[in-house]
Amino acid sequence: MPEEEAHRAARARELHNEEVISRILVSGSQDEMRELAAVHRLSSEKMESLRYWARLRFATLVDRDSLVVRDMTPEERQLGVRIEFIEPQVRYAVRVFRHKGYQTTYSGFDALGSAQTLWFTGDKRIRFPQSVQHALETRWGVRLMSEPGKIGFDCLNTRLTLDDLCYIWHEIADALPDISL
Repeated sequence: MPEEEAHRAARARELHNEEVISRILVSGSQDEMRELAAVHRLSSEKMESLRYWARLRFATLVDRDSLVVRDMTPEERQLGVRIEFIEPQVRYAVRVFRHKGYQTTYSGFDALGSAQTLWFTGDKRIRFPQSVQHALETRWGVRLMSEPGKIGFDCLNTRLTLDDLCYIWHEIADALPDISL
């Protein structure tokens, strides 16, 4: 009995590990999905939404071993990363953020996939016109979030495609105030 309890406790701890959660959401069995839902007290609708976003995020990951070896372009040297390693939906936004004076440090899906975030250095909080925020909520069902050094949006209650996410990031980047002057 104590051995069984120890096993259950270890499994519950494991089901709080981001890598384990991500693996289950992307390719886990129905039993694993039910177990994960029970541990986190999530509805089947919430689990399906998380699975959708985890799989979409997984589709953006690059197999580094399959890339052709080449020198970085001048732009990539400035970014500090090869362009292929920036998730496709945020590539344009990262370039625009950099051009407008924001030094980006992280961009793309969050660990579980339902939120999009772009981090930048400094403690500046970006303020967007209400019209931009309203347009994003009305058209896409996402709410823009801005904190010092971070901007993003949550997609959990929607089913957007990578193209949709790309378009949203285009709108955000284009509305971004220029601080490079």
